[in-house]
Amino acid sequence: MRARLSILLFALSLAACAGASANLAGEVTYAKDAKGNYQKGKEALDGHDYQEASQYFLYTKNKFPYSHYAPLAELALADANFEEEKYTEAIDAYKNFIKDHPTNPEVDYAAYRIGLAHYKDIPSDFVLVPASYEKDQDEIEKAQISIKDFLASYPDSKWVPDAKKLLVDTRSRLARHELYVGEYYEKHGHPKAAAWRYEALAKNYPDTPLAAEARRRAERIYAKLSPDTRHLESPSPAASPSGS
Repeated sequence: MRARLSILLFALSLAACAGASANLAGEVTYAKDAKGNYQKGKEALDGHDYQEASQYFLYTKNKFPYSHYAPLAELALADANFEEEKYTEAIDAYKNFIKDHPTNPEVDYAAYRIGLAHYKDIPSDFVLVPASYEKDQDEIEKAQISIKDFLASYPDSKWVPDAKKLLVDTRSRLARHELYVGEYYEKHGHPKAAAWRYEALAKNYPDTPLAAEARRRAERIYAKLSPDTRHLESPSPAASPSGS
């Protein structure tokens, strides 16, 4: 009797699972309308089941392309990629959303998330690898550009305060890289190149804490060079000897 009861309970549990959003094979049970599928996707997203969420959002987008929920699902699909740390895919999805739905009220959010995705994709600092300011600054540059574009395009967005904080940090990181390059040149016997990098930092990132220190370093080096090599008040060179 107990064995039969156990089997019955097990069968009921499987039936319950089948009635849930996903079965044991990872296949989801779609709702009949766009709203239902979108809501199921949001529930999966909130539950950190990003693959399941993506299935619902894709289904909503493709099955109900003219529904109010189709663009929302497209945006949520970008969020799912973002949460999975698939930042390149997320950025492409946010850009496509803005291009395809330029009048949607969520375009400012998508624009902000582009900058945030670039920021999240910045190389991290680990003990056993070079510091991030010694690495390629491409993602930081992209983050800065995207955030500036967002701030210029959507000055009244509710995401502006967060974007401004990101911009401060990206500029501080870029300034730290300029200081690192200047220190490298100075250490390896290229004082003028070092002064140029310090000067570039002071001129391009005057709002950062390192700007004053960089100017002092540039002045110190220029004081030791002949007058014809001093360029403290002239435009910084377009590129350093190394091209960094």
